[in-house]
Parts: sequence; structure tokens; C-alpha cells
Amino acid sequence: MIKIFLDDKNAYFEGTFLKKGLNSANFSSMELPISIGDIVSIGTLKEILESAYQPILDSGIRGLYHVSKDALTENNMNSILLNRKLYMLLNLCYELIVEFDFDELEENIANTMIKIKTIKLGMYNFIF
Repeated sequence: MIKIFLDDKNAYFEGTFLKKGLNSANFSSMELPISIGDIVSIGTLKEILESAYQPILDSGIRGLYHVSKDALTENNMNSILLNRKLYMLLNLCYELIVEFDFDELEENIANTMIKIKTIKLGMYNFIF
């Protein structure tokens, strides 16, 4: 299980958040019931990310105006599999990056089984 704390401009994994001694009342959190090494279908990963992020959307992070749900659509699955990375914007500055491998591509791309290699946070800057 991976827990991420975020507000409109910051994102921290739980360990870093606790080390910094930040106040959880000032942050929203999302829990990902996956770990490095897990094997899931790309469709299941999509559902996990969407359901983990929904409470963030419901709480209305100030300033959040775009979520990369488009990246999780069937039309973009080929690109996701080709790059072996899935990106999801979390707030104005950070994105979640899930890197994975797979052995065999299924006819229905959403059923392709992947093995999660890394889960990390990356900086993202909007260009206005």
C-alpha cells in the first residue's frame, strides 16, 4: 500500500511526509493498494488510479483544474504500453509515474498483464 499526501502544489510519499513533520490537516491523501513487483492488468491499474484519485477530486484541491484521465483512455493505451509508463497529473506541480514491464500483449489491451517496476512522483510545470 502506497500513501501520497498532496495539496495544490506539493506531493509527498508517506515516509517523506512524516519525516518533514507536516500537518495532515493541510493535505489530502490518496492510497494506492499496489506495490512495486505487483502484477495487474493495465485496466486494473487504470481503475486503481482513478478510484484512489476520486476523493482528491471530490475534496476540490484549490487550483486543480486538470487531471490526466485522458491518459487512461483506451485510445492512449497503446502509447502507455509502448513507453511502459503511465503518467497521471496530481496537482499543479506533481505527477504520479508508474513504470512497468509486460511479456505479452493481449488483443484487448486493458487485459494485458503488467509488472510494476517503479512508482514515483515527478515534477510537472504547466506552461501558460
